[in-house]
Formats: sequence, C-alpha cells, structure tokens
Amino acid sequence: MAESLAQPLDKADLLAKMQASYNELRAATAAVPPDNLDTVHDVGGWTVADHLAHVAAWERWKIALLRGTPLPDSLGVDRATYEADDTDAINAVIHAASAGVSPGVVMATSERTHADLMALISTFSDNDLRQPYSRFLPNAPGVDGDPTVLALCAYTIEHVAEHTELLRAMRPA
Repeated sequence: MAESLAQPLDKADLLAKMQASYNELRAATAAVPPDNLDTVHDVGGWTVADHLAHVAAWERWKIALLRGTPLPDSLGVDRATYEADDTDAINAVIHAASAGVSPGVVMATSERTHADLMALISTFSDNDLRQPYSRFLPNAPGVDGDPTVLALCAYTIEHVAEHTELLRAMRPA
C-alpha cells in the first residue's frame, strides 16, 4: 500500500492533492501502450483497465455519499453484498462488472467520474468537509470517531496512489 499521506489542511489542499494523485495515475496509465490496457495483468489478474474501473467505482461511492444517493447502487452491488461490509466481495463484483468493457470506455468513465468528484467537493465549504462523514448518512447512526469528510476524501489520494504503484509495476519493459 502507498505510504500514508499527510492529512489535507483544507478544501484547497485536498483538491490539489487529489488532483496530483490522479495525475500520477494518468501518467502510469499513459506509460502502458494502449493495446496493453486490457491485456497486461498484475499478480492478481487485474488489467490496467480493471484498476481504472475500480478507482472510478470508489470515487462514485464518494459522490453518492456526498449527494445522499444509494451507496450500493454507486458500486453496482446489491444491498446484501454491500451491507455484509466485505470489501473483497464488493471489489470482486466491481471487477466482474468491468470485464469486457473496452479500455477506452473505462478511461473515459474514470476521467468523468474523477472530474465529477472534484467538482462536487468544490461545492463544499471547509467547515462542511470537517463534519463527520456520517452526517451524509441520514439513515445510519453516527459513531463517535467517524472520520471527517475531509479524511474520507483524503483516503482517495492514498487509494489512487496504491493503484498507481500497481500500474507502474505492470508496465511492459
């Protein structure tokens, strides 16, 4: 996993760090020849396109959270799978859903989803981002120590960096 990054100080810092991390993902993707985006596999069997689809799915989850829309739907999983809180099972469903989707479509979806998340975060104030993220889950009880929205979105930086490292390791010689 990527080395833990410093907690962003505010919205501007969060957005800058998220964009820098995503730009690294783009660079790692660009280093793979286009014909290899769905043929080169990592040790887990994932392609470059699979990694991009995975990152986009979890960015959609954050968008759904911030908009107050159904979280399972954002990931393309049924409610039972989502409520089982088994990240590996959720990731398996995300991975299966991206199978056969062309790399071009996956890349366009990834770009659009990232832009949507960045635009949505831009609409929040620094104070909004310092609220516990459970504030955006009206039907779920808050828990003491819930991470703030800022911390939750900062995890995106680390998640993208983790997948960037995996892509760099996949790059054909």
